[in-house]
Parts: sequence; structure tokens; C-alpha cells
Amino acid sequence: MNDLSLSRLGRRVLLAGVLLAALAGFSECVRAEEGKPVRAEDGKPVQYWHTGGAGNSSCATWHQRGRYNLHFQHWILGWWEGVNQGMAAGTNVSARVGHSTDPHGLIGEVWAECLKRAPSYKVSHAAWNVYQRFEAEGT
Repeated sequence: MNDLSLSRLGRRVLLAGVLLAALAGFSECVRAEEGKPVRAEDGKPVQYWHTGGAGNSSCATWHQRGRYNLHFQHWILGWWEGVNQGMAAGTNVSARVGHSTDPHGLIGEVWAECLKRAPSYKVSHAAWNVYQRFEAEGT
């Protein structure tokens, strides 16, 4: 193989890795049906997230492994992009929740949310809380 083909191979491997991270981070959201629980504060249906990977871990596990653990960072960024894409699906509006900061800012916000919660709190729940706050603030 020449250098050019290695370069193409490298780009393909990188693209495959990014796509895999996004797919691993994407979670399925199922809205509560009629007669199912609603949130007391706003009456909106409860959303159930089926999450795998690092998002299913407790905040204590993330803290034990360290803030800069790539497994958690990649999960958060993949999940965030997946939720933005999912929210934009079926509309002509691009969901840009979190556009006011960079990836390290998003990860830092989720880390801070985890620090405020019980050790058993799920990373996915902390990420969702931050996403909803950013969405409400328009950031």
C-alpha cells in the first residue's frame, strides 16, 4: 500500500469510530402514553430513556474513573448529538442545544450535575438534566 491508501484507510477508520460513538450514545426515548405518569411541575409526559454504555453507569463510577475518562466523554458527546438529531427529526429546525459552549464545557456541566447528586445517580440522567436546562435557557 502507498501512503495515499493508508491515509484513506485512516479517514475511514476515524469516520467509523465517530459514527459508532454517535450510535452508542443515541438513546431511545419513549413518551408516556395517555394515562401514564406526568411530571408534577409542568404536566408534561414522563420520558423513559433506554440507555446503554457509560450512560447507564452511576455518577460514582464516573467519579472513580476520573473526569477525563474517554469512555464517559465519548458517551456524553455521542448522546448529546443523538438527542439533538432526534429532536430535530421531522422538523426543518436544527436542534442546537449546547451550541454556546464547546465539548469540554458540555462534559464539565454534566460532571458538575453528577457532583450535585447522590452517588447512585445515573450519568444519563445527569446529562438529560443539563440538556433540559440548556434547552430552557436557549444555550
